[in-house]
Amino acid sequence: MIEALAACAGLGMLLSLRYRLPATIAVSAILLAAGAPIGQFAGLPLWTALAAAGGAVIVLQGGYLAGLLLACGAARVRLWPSKARPPASPP
Repeated sequence: MIEALAACAGLGMLLSLRYRLPATIAVSAILLAAGAPIGQFAGLPLWTALAAAGGAVIVLQGGYLAGLLLACGAARVRLWPSKARPPASPP
């Protein structure tokens, strides 16, 4: 289960770096729609399978937000003008 949650977080980060919100919404819907039948096939009770799928969507969205923060930070560093940096103080 931990591996699946780590995969969801990584997928969310990759979606935020490469694609934007519509792709993440589509993957979330697919994850919810496929989570319950897969959980039922694995022998979990219905509510447990739905809770696991919901948790995976929450982790996916958290990974998406973390990826957006990384992308914004990278863009901010890339756009930082080198001449506008404060001068280093003499020793």
